[in-house]
Amino acid sequence: MKPSIFIPVLILSTWAGSQIQAQPGSGIRVGEQTVFSPAVNASMNWNNNVNLRRRAVSDGGEVLDERDSDVFVSAQYSLSFRRWSDQLQSNGRIWYSDRWYDQNTNLDRDTYGASGGLFWANPGASSDISWNISFQRAVDRTELNEGFIGDTEETEELENVAERVERDEIRSNIRLGQKLSDTIRGSLSYHFTDIRYNEERFNDRISHLISGQLSYQWTDKTRPYLRAGIGLDDDEGLDGYAEKPFYMVGVSHRATDKLNFDISVGYEEFTRKPLEFRPTFNEENDVEVLPGERLRNSNIKFIANVNYAATPKSRLNFSARNGYGSVASPGSSSREELSFSAALNHQTTRQLSQRFSVAWREDNYLTPLPARGEEFDELKETIWYQYNLSYQTVRPWLSLFGNISYEDGSSRIPGDSYTETQITVGLTARY
Repeated sequence: MKPSIFIPVLILSTWAGSQIQAQPGSGIRVGEQTVFSPAVNASMNWNNNVNLRRRAVSDGGEVLDERDSDVFVSAQYSLSFRRWSDQLQSNGRIWYSDRWYDQNTNLDRDTYGASGGLFWANPGASSDISWNISFQRAVDRTELNEGFIGDTEETEELENVAERVERDEIRSNIRLGQKLSDTIRGSLSYHFTDIRYNEERFNDRISHLISGQLSYQWTDKTRPYLRAGIGLDDDEGLDGYAEKPFYMVGVSHRATDKLNFDISVGYEEFTRKPLEFRPTFNEENDVEVLPGERLRNSNIKFIANVNYAATPKSRLNFSARNGYGSVASPGSSSREELSFSAALNHQTTRQLSQRFSVAWREDNYLTPLPARGEEFDELKETIWYQYNLSYQTVRPWLSLFGNISYEDGSSRIPGDSYTETQITVGLTARY
């Protein structure tokens, strides 16, 4: 464990003296409005395909065998804080994570990150501002959950290809909300993403998403709205610069005390100028890189979220969406995405809870993807299942968890289809 994570707590202890109240499981309270929460998460994991679409973290960067099982131990140390007042709320978190493999020690890695956020609302709640920012040093793909398929407009999922090893990710989002009348409310938001890889320049990407929304409180239960925006991808891969304007109309409705949904439908365009590589036929045999022909795709766009509380202890969540994605690769970074996900949560007892999740995603590439010396009209399908069990012990500072997940990915490229199973058991200790 890196002791530096807990240095801020020691400094605060010295500075604040008797103002600090510490309760295991409830955090370290500084004054009346600030709580710090140190935590440790440790797990033992078994994975039957640790080399899935990954490259060894080594000097040579060689591609590993197609399939290999291994056991690895993960540990994450974090410090988070929350502070609140009548109008302003803030939070932050720093973390450091280690992973050690039993056999494939060249896959050992450490990652780290930080995040923070602010939320302000005036006394009448007619205006509000929220801002969030995060940084992450990632290796391979990030930890899996059903969000990797049902990703949001603001977060584009990274594709898992062998060339991607270490990357830095910065994400920031700011949202302004304003009450325009007793029944009409407007909002503007801006999301920024900067992803940079250590060695693969063609994977770097900067993305912007600008959107606005007007909603009308028609009844206590029904709120129709209009949403419009544009996504801008500055991709250093072959697709260069891309634009994604969209227009949507939707409704948020609480049908009963148990059922509510938010559904919107509209139209989205995706335009780009893929780069073309032309030989110059000079003595050095250089290659000239030029913008190619402007390409345009369009389709109906939809987003659906449904929540149903079947019983006081059980709830079901369902989501679906489609759209265009820009994920860089040496051959193509344009695809049309379609995804569905569902999760069932059940609070079995006060201490024991269960969750079952399933997700499906289809990635239809818009331009042929070169691989194995050929070009493929690529279509990827991924289905993912996970069962999670968590248990809160009688000690409020200690909880136990376990999960099993299965992922099945199919591809038209020979050798790129795969399956992966992972079993995890672990504990979380928080002060």
